[in-house]
Amino acid sequence: MIIHKEQVPYRFPDGRNGWKLITSYINKEGKVAFLQYPIPQDQMFEWKYATRGNADPPFYEYDYQKNEYVLDEKGEKIQHQWMSYDNKPVTRVATDKQLSGSRITELLQSFKSAVDPVFEMNKPETWFCDIEVDVIPDQGFPEATEAPTPVNTISMTNSPRTIIWSRKPLSQQEIDWVQDQITQYSENNTTDNRFKECTKGYKFEFRSFNTEKEMLQDFVNFIVPVAHITGWNFLAFDWLYLWNRFIKNQIDTSVLSPTRHTVNFKINPRAGGASINVTKPMHKIISDYLLIVKTWEQSLGNLPDYKLDTVGEKALTMKKVVHPWGFDVFYKEHFKEYVFYNCIDTILLEQINNEIKTMDVWLMLSSILRVDLDSAFSTIAPAETVMQVFEYDRFKIFPNVKHAIPDEQSEYAGAWVVPVSPGLYRQVGGLDFASLYPSIMRQFLISPETFKYKKDPKTYKAAPDEIMTCSGAVYERNEQSMIPSILTYYYNLRKQTKVDKKTCEDECEMLEKEIKKRTSAKATL
Repeated sequence: MIIHKEQVPYRFPDGRNGWKLITSYINKEGKVAFLQYPIPQDQMFEWKYATRGNADPPFYEYDYQKNEYVLDEKGEKIQHQWMSYDNKPVTRVATDKQLSGSRITELLQSFKSAVDPVFEMNKPETWFCDIEVDVIPDQGFPEATEAPTPVNTISMTNSPRTIIWSRKPLSQQEIDWVQDQITQYSENNTTDNRFKECTKGYKFEFRSFNTEKEMLQDFVNFIVPVAHITGWNFLAFDWLYLWNRFIKNQIDTSVLSPTRHTVNFKINPRAGGASINVTKPMHKIISDYLLIVKTWEQSLGNLPDYKLDTVGEKALTMKKVVHPWGFDVFYKEHFKEYVFYNCIDTILLEQINNEIKTMDVWLMLSSILRVDLDSAFSTIAPAETVMQVFEYDRFKIFPNVKHAIPDEQSEYAGAWVVPVSPGLYRQVGGLDFASLYPSIMRQFLISPETFKYKKDPKTYKAAPDEIMTCSGAVYERNEQSMIPSILTYYYNLRKQTKVDKKTCEDECEMLEKEIKKRTSAKATL
C-alpha cells in the first residue's frame, strides 16, 4: 500500500525541466520501496469540460505490456473516447505545474498490473515507541506543542528487541534487573494463560548519553531506515514532543525522508478543542495506534475509555506497570523502575496489536481502496479515489473544476427522523435493515451523474427511462450508473468473502477433528 505520493522537480535528458512522481510503498519484505516515474510531456495536462467540437478525440485501446492493440471478438481494434463521469465531452489542458491528485490517481491506474506491487497489502516492519519527559513538580505534564522540558527516555520495541535511549546511566546490575522484570512481567500480571509467556522472549538493550542532543541524534540515526513507527497517542504527544525537541536541539530531521521533505497531518480531537498539525517525514509511516483503535476497533466491544490500561486489560487481561511515585520522584530516585515502566508500555502495545490486529484493518483498507495510509482516515478521500479508479477503467474521468466559495454556507436537511411521543410503551419492536443506504442507492440507481430534477411525487409520473424516489428526486434509469455499480462490486466481494470464510472455518474444524482422532489413536497404542 502507498505511504506517500510526491512530485519533485526533474531535469530530463534533453535538458527540459519537468516533474518526477515518487510513490513510496511497502514491499514484501516490509521495507519502504519506491516507484519513480518522470512524467512525460504528453501526460502533463488536466482535464476540463469541453464542447463536442473540441472534445478529446477517439482512440484505439492499446496494451502497452503486450505492445499491441486490444481486439474485440471479431478481431477488430476497440475504440474508446474519454468522457467525464457524467457523460460529457472533455479536453486536455497542458500544464507545467504539479498535477492534481486525481490526475496522479489516473496515471497510476494507467500502469495497470505493472503497479500491483504498490497496492499489495504488505505489513511494514513496525516499531512501537513511547517517550517519558521531564516533569516539573506541581506543573503536571508539559504540553507537546511547546515541549519545554527535555526527553528523559525513549522506548522502542520490535520483538524480540526492546531498546531504551536515556539521558541517565544504569549499572550492569540494574540493566540485568530490568531484563528480569520484563521476562517475568506477563507471568505475574495476566490471568489469561494464552499470554503468560508473551514478555519472555524480549531482549533489553540500553543506550545512555551525556546530553539530550546526543540521545536524540542517535535515535534519529536509528529510525532513518525504519519503515513504521507507532505508539499510543503517539502523534498528538510523543512524536509532536520529539519533533519540537529535535528543533530545539538543532537536530537535522531532513535525513528521515529520502526526498528531505515533510508532510503535515491534521488531528481533530474527538473531545473537542483546537486541531493539531503534526509534521512527519515524507515516505515514512508515523502513525498513532490510539487513532487506529478509535477509528476501526470492534473486537473489544464497548470500551469505557481509550486508556492503554483499559485496552490492555480488555485484550490481554494485562495492564501497565503500577507505581506509587510522582513522575519527578520516579525519574530522580527510582530510575531503573522508571526505565522498566517505559519498556512495558511499548511491549504491552505490541502484544495488544498481536492480539486484536486492528492495524491490519487500516493497512488492508488502504490497499483495497488504493489510497495512501494517511488518507485512509478520511471519509472523503477514499470515496473519491474509489470513484476515480472505477470510472477510469470505464474510460471516464473527473474534470478539474474549481467551485466558488459562497459568502454564506448553505444548510442541507439531514436524515429524516420519525416523530415520536415520549412515554413508556409495551411491546416495542425495532427493525434493522442490512446495508440500508447502499441498498436504497442500488434499488433506485442513485448516483450524482444520473440525477435529473426534483418533482412533486403526488403529481409527477416518472417516464419509463426514469426512477422517482418518494422524496420526488428523479434519476435516469441507467443500470451502469457509477455509485450503484461500485456498491454492487463491493457487495459481491463481501458475499464471496463470507463464503470463503465459512469454507476456511469448515476446513479448520475438519482438520482439528482429524488431529484429535490421530492423537487419540496414538494414545491408545
